[in-house]
Amino acid sequence: MKSFVLDNSVAICWFLKSQSTPYTEMALRRVANGAKLTVPSLWISEFINVISKAVQMRALDSGSAEAILKHAKALPILSKSAPELADLFALTERYRLSAY
Repeated sequence: MKSFVLDNSVAICWFLKSQSTPYTEMALRRVANGAKLTVPSLWISEFINVISKAVQMRALDSGSAEAILKHAKALPILSKSAPELADLFALTERYRLSAY
């Protein structure tokens, strides 16, 4: 099974079931069938921020948040390190895109 880039908005839906969509369920099935996940270096901070905010807003309790973190840690994730500054700048110039 191939790998795919996992956006945080998809991963969060796997753990906050009220946010689940047919697309996020399809992506989760791909993982269950052996797909590997690639995430940018910022992904973990984004994920933790959403979980932390859910606890602060009382949408999750601390025990549930800890369980989510345990399950998220078990995902087959390959994290891509941040690119070199000069390389990133060159890409933004070449393709006329933002750096994030």
